[in-house]
Amino acid sequence: MQTIKHHPSSVSPDYISSVYATRTLYKRLIKLNLRPDVVGMETQGFPFTLRMVDVLFPVAVVLVMVTLLTSVFTQTFIDHIDLDDMWPLSRSKLIFTKIGFSVVFAFAIYLVCLVLGFIGASMINGSSSLVAA
Repeated sequence: MQTIKHHPSSVSPDYISSVYATRTLYKRLIKLNLRPDVVGMETQGFPFTLRMVDVLFPVAVVLVMVTLLTSVFTQTFIDHIDLDDMWPLSRSKLIFTKIGFSVVFAFAIYLVCLVLGFIGASMINGSSSLVAA
């Protein structure tokens, strides 16, 4: 607002109208005692959890892929002995066991992050509802 008041010629007209529209919006929200519903700034339980799913899912997929590829294509050696060969399982069963454990472990961590985010947002601003989310 200070820039618009003191140097109106240095600011584009679109920016000026955007600032005034935002200012008007916030003034009306204050009068109605409402919070702004801004995408990406969710503060209640369910909307915040859905935003976390939207943001964390691509990261979780990459981490799962890295974990799977690392566990499948690397071998554990101690004193020049391959520990994978010492298991009483065939190589393919061992690989599927590693993949299964990695997927379950990554999914569990993902769920814990979502539950902790939901609990934290619900404690601060309420849980809202799934319909409003």
